[in-house]
Amino acid sequence: MMKKIQKGFTLTEIIIAIILTSMVGLLIGLVFNTMFSGRNIIEREASIQSEMRTSMQYVDRTIGKATSVFVLDESKYGKDVRKTEGWNYIGLSPDGKKVINYIWNKSTKSWDESVLGTNSLYDMQLDLEFKADESYQDNRLINYNLTGQYKNSKNKLSIDTAISALNTKQVISKVAKGKKGVALAYRNDPIEGQVNTAVSFVFDTSGSMAYGLWNQKLEPTDSRTRMNILKTKANLLVDDLKEIGNVSVNLVRFSGDASYIQEDFVELDKDTETIKTKIKALPTSWITNPGDGLRYGLVSLQRNPAQLKYVVLLTDGIPNAYTASPDGIGKYDLTANFPTNGKQIKADQPVSLTTEYVGQVAKTFGSGVKRISVIGFSGNVKEIKDGQKIADQIKTVGKVDSTFVIATNEAALEQTFADIKKQIQQDLWFVSGP
Repeated sequence: MMKKIQKGFTLTEIIIAIILTSMVGLLIGLVFNTMFSGRNIIEREASIQSEMRTSMQYVDRTIGKATSVFVLDESKYGKDVRKTEGWNYIGLSPDGKKVINYIWNKSTKSWDESVLGTNSLYDMQLDLEFKADESYQDNRLINYNLTGQYKNSKNKLSIDTAISALNTKQVISKVAKGKKGVALAYRNDPIEGQVNTAVSFVFDTSGSMAYGLWNQKLEPTDSRTRMNILKTKANLLVDDLKEIGNVSVNLVRFSGDASYIQEDFVELDKDTETIKTKIKALPTSWITNPGDGLRYGLVSLQRNPAQLKYVVLLTDGIPNAYTASPDGIGKYDLTANFPTNGKQIKADQPVSLTTEYVGQVAKTFGSGVKRISVIGFSGNVKEIKDGQKIADQIKTVGKVDSTFVIATNEAALEQTFADIKKQIQQDLWFVSGP
């Protein structure tokens, strides 16, 4: 038998085999390299995420202890913006690569810098944004976004969270429209400001104030009369205003005409009983002339040197009187001479004239007044709806900020007074802030 001859590999086949083997090896190498590279990226991003969270946690702890917090835009925080002494700041470093806590040092009269997290986030460019959450029920929530972007890359890492400034009364935003909050200013001690606040109470003492909320006739001593409810809630407001500090109050009554019940402003830090006693003695009689009451209140504020000035004007009915010019020149009395001559009172006048008088009074004496709060206090909304016209005249003619609120019961009046106190407090913090 003949032996079968075995055929060997040709040179070409060997070369092809080598090439194929090399290609397979290369592909395997690429796969492994990609796997390890992806792992490195994942680990790096996880590390960066951890750094960002560390920064945010530090901010959360710091702001949680603050007694006052402001959200600032670039006009209040930046490279060329001078920081306010006494305040601490949280924001980005000038190069935008670090989150810095600038802590005010009373001894050196300068700021100590503390980097939040480690010194590096892999050379990322950071973007920081704070937003005060106005929808939050007690205005102490801050939305916080930190974004990092690799150099020469579109790849971004972003973390969102919310900070609750539980130890402060409220968070105040100083972010202008169209701009974003880039930093927080905070402090851990009360503001020791010397901003003085003056409030003139201008209260309706017309005959209807002796009635119940729904015009039911009651005994003068009945706690359900509008006047007795007002006395109780106004005295609570006095106590609330005292808590603010550096607040003084006086008291004006109006019916057909107006007069001072307490002309000199009482400093609540030193004395609350004087104004409370005067409030308890408020009478009730006659018609409704809110313009004359406002005239007395605004004139007294013009003589007061306080930096923040307010009027709280409460009425329970349709304005039906105004005060005529004493010398016959002009329609209305726009003088600062008191007391008012009873012969000048024009009764049973249309609302258009009585509210017009209010506007002219605000125009004449309202300069420097921060706000006039108008309150309609009655169970019958139809009786007090014209309070809106009073507020509108104050705002459009008098150029003084004015709000109108309807209070139809005891709880609503107490809440309205509480809101007024809160607004004054916010104004004070805004003025005293960075």
